[in-house]
Amino acid sequence: MQKRRFINLTILTLIFMVCILFAHQINAATVRPQTLQTLEFYGASPYKVGKTIRTSAILTNSYVDTDILITKELSKVAVLFDLTQGVLTSVEYRVFISPNGVDWFIEATETVAAGTITDDPANGTVTLSGDTKYFKIFNCYAPYMKLSIKGTGTVTASAAVIHVLGVI
Repeated sequence: MQKRRFINLTILTLIFMVCILFAHQINAATVRPQTLQTLEFYGASPYKVGKTIRTSAILTNSYVDTDILITKELSKVAVLFDLTQGVLTSVEYRVFISPNGVDWFIEATETVAAGTITDDPANGTVTLSGDTKYFKIFNCYAPYMKLSIKGTGTVTASAAVIHVLGVI
């Protein structure tokens, strides 16, 4: 019994010594969230963002696609919406993913009523009561992602900028 305790204590001591000696290498090997690059927007506040997928442009009453985001190495994407209301009532967006950057699949919303499950293309809607800045987090299920966005109501003096923050 004492021999077993001695062996266990020796092994534990060896593990502890290895951790102390190689702490800098072990720390470097741990997995932690990383961002793609550093940009500054919203004045002087530094945010870590991967890409601006829509530069400031007037919204239309029809859906307009953003740039395509390559999400191959990302686990999550925070989409940052910077909306200028103008005379708009609301803004609607849709999320698409693609396995190849060519064939696009829209996110669906599931509703259940009277025991029937119904899937419909999902529209995210933001009701505006002034200029709005908000974010939404999406899991990355495919190597490519894009959004499509439109304004509802009168689009005069409206604008939308969309940034993304990716987490590896």
